Amino acid sequence: MKNIQFKEDLSTFPDSVFENLPAFLQKVVDRCSSSEERDMMLLGSLTTIGSGLPKVYGYNGEKRIYPYLFLFVTAQASAGKGKLELCRQLVSPIHDVLREQTKMARQEYKTGMKQYNMIKWKEAAIPKPDWPPELMLFIPANSSASGFFQLLFENDGCGLIFETDSTSANKVWFFVN
Repeated sequence: MKNIQFKEDLSTFPDSVFENLPAFLQKVVDRCSSSEERDMMLLGSLTTIGSGLPKVYGYNGEKRIYPYLFLFVTAQASAGKGKLELCRQLVSPIHDVLREQTKMARQEYKTGMKQYNMIKWKEAAIPKPDWPPELMLFIPANSSASGFFQLLFENDGCGLIFETDSTSANKVWFFVN
């Protein structure tokens, strides 16, 4: 097997990329201490933001293109991957709104079930209410396969698995559909 040698100083995005970012993304990358960290935070930010934009798309020729990205970051321990956790804050408000909608829908469901149970024995029966979907942006990484697909279904095929593996301290990964 051939011995592969890696270049020690890997390329980073040119400064011109960062000069043309929207102001809120510039605030994210301005706090970075190295070019590699700046690149990682930009990619992490774009990935998480893309997960919160399920109805945004453009066209490339005749093909519809969505902002969904997949990002896997691997590096040695203490390489700064932990800062990617800050990217979660960019879309936490979306997750919070979805969780609040779920909470309200469950209250409506309980009220509807009380009415249903009171009336179901009478002639003018009302239809049984449906259990509300579990709305969320952050899908737990430890979900079973069936649980994962159920959550994707209930969230119109969109979600974000945002996991930092603190046990081995060597990787961070995102999944966006």
